[in-house]
Amino acid sequence: MESLAQKLTGNRIYNGIELREQDTGLDIQLSVIVRYGIRMQEVCRDLQENVRAAVENFTGLPISTIHIQIEGIDLGTK
Repeated sequence: MESLAQKLTGNRIYNGIELREQDTGLDIQLSVIVRYGIRMQEVCRDLQENVRAAVENFTGLPISTIHIQIEGIDLGTK
């Protein structure tokens, strides 16, 4: 939902989060970096569940889909 995204973030895309309104509900696109050695499937599943619950509880809007894109892997070498 454009107006919700603008209210929450000031624009449509913010820090790896993109919100779009669909006929069936809110479509959320997340871009994340995961730590090396972590099971990506589990991280993505947990992230989807947590984001769905938080957004639905906060806004009351139905969530259509939550897409997660892995942008990179943090090797933890600093």
